[in-house]
Amino acid sequence: MEFWQSVDGMIQVELTSADAADALLAIQKKGIEVQHIKKTQPLQLRFDIHRRDYARLEKLVQSRSDSLKILKRYGLFWAVSTLLKRPVMLTGLLFLLLINLWVPGRIFFVQVEGNSRIPARLIAESAARCGITFGCGRREVRSEQMKNALLEAIPQLSWAGINTKGCTAII
Repeated sequence: MEFWQSVDGMIQVELTSADAADALLAIQKKGIEVQHIKKTQPLQLRFDIHRRDYARLEKLVQSRSDSLKILKRYGLFWAVSTLLKRPVMLTGLLFLLLINLWVPGRIFFVQVEGNSRIPARLIAESAARCGITFGCGRREVRSEQMKNALLEAIPQLSWAGINTKGCTAII
């Protein structure tokens, strides 16, 4: 199936007619594109049509006193229309997408390493006062200004480096 057929939506139908060849000729005259024709029984044909052609085909079949049965609907159109009928699931997927876009650029944990004379808790508290807090942006944390603010807040520190790895800021 081509991409545009998938976007438009396709329907597999089964046509029961006393004269299947004449029915196909009438369908062709109406300009309805038929694909993958199979003769399943002597009076039955199975084929695929575009979703937008179904109403015309149904009207033609009724005028000929034949019968038409939908066997399968496939393509992107049907998947999206089914999804739109489920607002709770759609809201959940949208929420997950937004979280997926927002979370990677945020800091949720602060880890202090390499300190021997100054308590890690003091460094973490000073970092929080300087702006390294839960949910802050990774770009803000990695800046030179943040490092300088931390060095000013704790004069005992001779050097500080702030790196980020995932959602963790490592001081």
